[in-house]
Amino acid sequence: MVWARHICSSHAAKSSSFTSPSPPFATANCCKCQLGPASWFTLNTDGVVSSSGHGFVDGLLRDTEGSWVGGFSRAIGMTDALQAKLWAIHDGLTFARSLGINQIQLQSDNLLAVNLLKNQDVVSSSFSLVRTIANLLHRAWLMDISWIPWEGNSPADWLAKKALGSSCQPLILDFLPPDLLLLLSADAHGASLMQIPSHNQPSMEPFTLKPNVLKNILVRFLSFGVLLLAVRFAFLIAIRGQSCVAGDDFCLFNVRHMSSVAVQSDKRYIHYYSSVFQDLIAYGYLSPNSKSLCIDTLTGEEVLALKRIGVSDSIGISKKSSRWKQPFKGSTFDFEFSSGLESSRFPVEFGSEICRTLKPGGFLVAHVTAKDAYSFQSFLDLFDCLRWIRSRETDGPDPPTKIQEIVMKKERQKPSPNNNSGEKDSVPELKREIIRNAEALIQQEPLRPWITMKRNIENIKYLTSMVDISFKRKYVYIDVGARSYASSIGNWFKKQYPKQNKHFEIYAIEADKAFHEEYKARKSVKLLPYAAWIRNETLFFEITRDPKRKSIATQRGRGMGRIHPVQSSASYVEDVDRIQGFDLAEWLTSVAGERDFVVMKMDVEGAEFHLMPRLIETGAVYLIDEMFLECHYNRWQKCCPAQRSPKYHNTYRQCLDLFTSLRARGLLVHQWR
Repeated sequence: MVWARHICSSHAAKSSSFTSPSPPFATANCCKCQLGPASWFTLNTDGVVSSSGHGFVDGLLRDTEGSWVGGFSRAIGMTDALQAKLWAIHDGLTFARSLGINQIQLQSDNLLAVNLLKNQDVVSSSFSLVRTIANLLHRAWLMDISWIPWEGNSPADWLAKKALGSSCQPLILDFLPPDLLLLLSADAHGASLMQIPSHNQPSMEPFTLKPNVLKNILVRFLSFGVLLLAVRFAFLIAIRGQSCVAGDDFCLFNVRHMSSVAVQSDKRYIHYYSSVFQDLIAYGYLSPNSKSLCIDTLTGEEVLALKRIGVSDSIGISKKSSRWKQPFKGSTFDFEFSSGLESSRFPVEFGSEICRTLKPGGFLVAHVTAKDAYSFQSFLDLFDCLRWIRSRETDGPDPPTKIQEIVMKKERQKPSPNNNSGEKDSVPELKREIIRNAEALIQQEPLRPWITMKRNIENIKYLTSMVDISFKRKYVYIDVGARSYASSIGNWFKKQYPKQNKHFEIYAIEADKAFHEEYKARKSVKLLPYAAWIRNETLFFEITRDPKRKSIATQRGRGMGRIHPVQSSASYVEDVDRIQGFDLAEWLTSVAGERDFVVMKMDVEGAEFHLMPRLIETGAVYLIDEMFLECHYNRWQKCCPAQRSPKYHNTYRQCLDLFTSLRARGLLVHQWR
């Protein structure tokens, strides 16, 4: 190579290895240009790692007009992708320093490396190499560090690929390599020549192109893109009969080469995801040999980004329908990526398919906008087979949007399922924090409870106003003692409860026959015309002992019935209806699970002192996320001052103890009117 020389021939004692902090270019003098003190120079660096794990670094300097100043290249031994990028920056700064250059624009295509160096605490970084570079940066020169897309760093990338398979001795590039001339010329005019080499090849042939050859290649790339779109369109029309965004059609992206026309509209997304995947390679979650799947990628930018950084065995899939199974065999992929889990109406099925198709030991990386610890935990609960590795907040593709990047690993043995039944050993700190932020319980018995409790509803802090309830399998509202539709379902839950645009299944449990007829016209509500109880048995339902009060109560939509077991109601047969009671706890476990979001309102005229212990005993209480409970006690009567109601025997202190015990178990319960 007439344009390069081994610096170890004259400076053997100063040759550098992977662990050596000494610069390999300290005394090199390969450029005779006289540089003005006000000139800014551009330094592009790059580092690559071969399939055997050996790293190579390189860089080149250009003046303000983009003309060649000098370059370098060397091997650094066994390393990883991030270390290679950092060593390239280190050697580039040392090389520039040896030439007496003091105004540099440093450019790297590795976003993580750039962020590490631009961090305010870079001097105290946990990476020793980063601290060494920080010491170089704080010397007497002007420095601007920036990230550039892969295409903008193509000259440095060419040098790095050229170094693969070469000798381990450092090289100083005294003259511009002829094969690099075309790349520099294109880069100076704002163009880029895209090439995705095979990482299986041990070395790379010089990249030589004449203008007519370049024109032919570009024409072929464009023709290939047009042909690809035509074939795909013909497949959709002839085989599927519909487009990629309609019906149940799968969109598969598995393009080995893509023309510039096909990705023109979303280049910034490709640049963004390229940086994301490069960081994941640096941390060991992804490798060039990973068989990768991008889920819910409508236009395929993630797949193109993977292929661009060398992960050639990549495919993307998208489907309009919410319920679907991936068309792949089990344990197929080493790496899966998704940024669309939040848009799925059935995230649990989504998670099950990921568990099925991901190989044991494989990684899932998801980008979500989990806003709090509650939604973050709900997301983790979607995956039985995965173990959480890390999460971090980072910039999204559309600034200033922030996203959570969550990394999970598939366990080789499936964890045992959680058991809902029985007493829980402890309450998660997450639930304790939610309850601490809730409205306080009314400690003193109200003298005018009909006013105090009504005002208290205005102070309620709904769970859905404190946390994000995304990533649940389904959303359920259960009204126990529903009365009429307008009583609480229509006038309160439908109109006032903050549902975060989620669709709720609604169940109305009402034993009073006077209200059953109106629910026939409410198709969105499932009526259970029975009495909620602690077991399945026949009960007597006491409406009222005054027919006039019963009529008034029915017109107002508030029944006044109480339930009694058969034995205790034998003497009141003339005043009661015979009804069927059912085990509320048993029924609740049949319609809801841990992954569901359940809201319950309970107004059962004193039966709460039977129902709540049963829910606690069976563990069904832990399926309820938020509860609105009206506790009935011998309160002061509105009609008769200084007289308590003889209808109930429990005291306000017993009600307060019930609320306190439920909150202590992690249930966000509110005092209802």
